[in-house]
Amino acid sequence: MNQEYQATTGYGEQSIGVGEWLVTMILLNIPILGLILALIWGFSSNVNKSKQNFAKAYLILLIIGLILGAIFSSVIFGMLAAALGGSMSY
Repeated sequence: MNQEYQATTGYGEQSIGVGEWLVTMILLNIPILGLILALIWGFSSNVNKSKQNFAKAYLILLIIGLILGAIFSSVIFGMLAAALGGSMSY
């Protein structure tokens, strides 16, 4: 009657606890280290499947954010250059 209960994901892997998810998210927010860890967790074969999928989703969102950020910043820079370009005298 004294059995230990272990939650599984349904695929034979042990589920990841809240504490490990918190540490994962904190580490991903460190600029260079987060990118390196996301690449390692996303494409390594010895990582929990749910963490691997989370890292891949994080990398996809990171790429989308970088692309959108580049587009928006170039539009804003272009608008500022156009607005200031006519009023500058040499």
